[in-house]
Amino acid sequence: MDETTGLEELGKRFEKVQAEIQELEEPVERYRRLGDDLLHLRKLILVKMGRMSPKIRLPRPKTAWTGIPTKAISEVLDVMKAEGHPMSPKLIASKLGVKTAAVYLRLKRAVDLGFVRKVGWGKYEC
Repeated sequence: MDETTGLEELGKRFEKVQAEIQELEEPVERYRRLGDDLLHLRKLILVKMGRMSPKIRLPRPKTAWTGIPTKAISEVLDVMKAEGHPMSPKLIASKLGVKTAAVYLRLKRAVDLGFVRKVGWGKYEC
């Protein structure tokens, strides 16, 4: 078996695994949304029964982990990759034309998801 045939076979296996992952992600997302809906329905029932204050806030629904960053996080990643060195949120914000606070939130989420890491005082890299 030559090198080209081996690469072609690896490519086919990669596409097959990628398709299987995509098939699994759809039901996972659907069940996650159903779980979020149940949580909020439970709150409505408990409020109606007088067993829970309507002022209590439930956690925000979580999106399924797909390994794909949101558009907002992707914009931050694109800027960081283009620069090629650790950047501050202020610098990223100026390049994107958005508020620094928005970049802080995006960076926090990107760090939580593993796309970015903090490398020093106020510096991040991807």
